[in-house]
Amino acid sequence: MGLFGNLFDFDNDGKTDGFEEAIGLSFIFAIAEEEEKQRAFEDDSDEDDIEEKNDRLESLQEELEELEDQLADLESREPDDIFSNRYDRWESRKEQLEEQISDIEDEIFELDLEV
Repeated sequence: MGLFGNLFDFDNDGKTDGFEEAIGLSFIFAIAEEEEKQRAFEDDSDEDDIEEKNDRLESLQEELEELEDQLADLESREPDDIFSNRYDRWESRKEQLEEQISDIEDEIFELDLEV
């Protein structure tokens, strides 16, 4: 019985000769080489993905800061009369900003989990 038992007994004679073992080993080496190439490709892809995610995180952070500044500015200009149309417009804009901020925070959280 050869190195791999009868795994590479291609002619089904019950034993693996040197030629069959050589073919079997060449299969194993070819598969290992292909897996190594795939791992190297995935490593390169992972680095690119991480760089893209970091760039996106940075962009989202900047956008978040800008929206938070806008919200703080808007809150400092809250109308006194809560029954006026002006207050309704102010409140609507505030809700829009808060929703945008929440969406960005969610996206940042998801990206942080991936990186």
